[in-house]
Amino acid sequence: MCIRDRCKPCILELKELDEIKKVFKDDNVEFFIINADQGNDSPEKFDAFIKKNKNYTFNFAYDHGSKFFKQLKMAHLGLPTLLVVDKDQNIRLQHVGYNPAETNFRKHLIETINSLK
Repeated sequence: MCIRDRCKPCILELKELDEIKKVFKDDNVEFFIINADQGNDSPEKFDAFIKKNKNYTFNFAYDHGSKFFKQLKMAHLGLPTLLVVDKDQNIRLQHVGYNPAETNFRKHLIETINSLK
C-alpha cells in the first residue's frame, strides 16, 4: 500500500480496513500495512504518516527497495494492492485499487477472511 496523504484511494482503503479489522478484534487475524518505495514514498514519509495517524492499530512495515513488492510480481499492479494471505502463506485474495462505489468490498473481504479461519 502506498501511504501518502495525497493518495486518496490509499487513505480511503485504510479507513475501510480499519473498520474490517474491528470485526476480527477477537480472532487471530493480523493486518499489516506495508509501504513500498513507490510513488516517491520514503521511510521518513511513512513514519510521518504513522505518527500523524496514531488511531490506526495496524502492524506497519516498510518494504525497502520494494523487494517484497517485486518478489510477489506486483510491480505492474496499481495501488493500493491488498493481499489476503492464509496461515500457510498462500495468497487467497488479491485486490488492486480502491473505489468507494464498490459496495461489496467490505463484505467480500470479511467473507474471504472468515473462510480461512
